[in-house]
Amino acid sequence: MEGLRMTAFSHQLFSGFIFLIFSSFTSVAFAETLFEGKWRSIDDRLGYSQALIEIKQAADGKLEGYILKLLPRPDGVKPPEYCSKCTGEFKDKPITGLRFMWDVKIDPNNPKRAVDGRALDPFTGRFYRGSARLIAGDNRMVLRGYVGISLLGRSQTWIRESEASAEKLMQGKNALPAR
Repeated sequence: MEGLRMTAFSHQLFSGFIFLIFSSFTSVAFAETLFEGKWRSIDDRLGYSQALIEIKQAADGKLEGYILKLLPRPDGVKPPEYCSKCTGEFKDKPITGLRFMWDVKIDPNNPKRAVDGRALDPFTGRFYRGSARLIAGDNRMVLRGYVGISLLGRSQTWIRESEASAEKLMQGKNALPAR
């Protein structure tokens, strides 16, 4: 009887130990990255604020981006509401709420760099490969999107938004040009 209790106790202890080890690995593997949060995208050609974006970590540990809100343009031109130039599963989907960035991996040698991502420009319907790096105290992100080789791509700089300023943007306040 004494030996049986010890075995049951040992089993519980071993099970708890395995759970603790597994929990540690999953929390390290899926710890919040420096890229996660809300970002204001800036049009690389005209320099105005384009959208409020949220970057999250997916279940597989890769990053993905969602368009939370399209911001009003300073020239009064209304951005399209639907991905009308897109193809496949993205065709005619609402741009607000769209997962437009996926499979972005954090560089294992540099947590301020992301590589091998895929992105959709919902305004043109074009798909890009891309990378990103954090600058300015992790409050700016430079994204490089390209088709084929990086040399033939274009770059955008996004600005990190605090929860308070992201909420103001969601309410339509402070959507001023980035310049």
